[in-house]
Amino acid sequence: MTIKNHRKRLEDLFFRLHYLGKNWRQILHLALGTAHFGVNNQNFSADHSLFRVKGLKKITGLPGRIRMMRARAFMGFIPLKDAVRIFPGYAKRHGYGEKGKNHES
Repeated sequence: MTIKNHRKRLEDLFFRLHYLGKNWRQILHLALGTAHFGVNNQNFSADHSLFRVKGLKKITGLPGRIRMMRARAFMGFIPLKDAVRIFPGYAKRHGYGEKGKNHES
């Protein structure tokens, strides 16, 4: 690997960590299906969330909710160039890699 490749990988890692640090409430809300915490990336919301999950499905449905978070990232929940940078493998497998390059210019 060249230094340029290492630098790009390191920049992408820092981008992911920064994104995680900025949006951790929303990520937990979508992954765990909370009713009030993390809605609109806030500590508390008076309204019940559309994505809340009750009972045993909170645990058993966790892998599916995580997969849906990744899919929603490419459906417009976040900018496409950010989604491609956060999930490069998913983007490549589903044909977003080339589209993401066109959006960056």
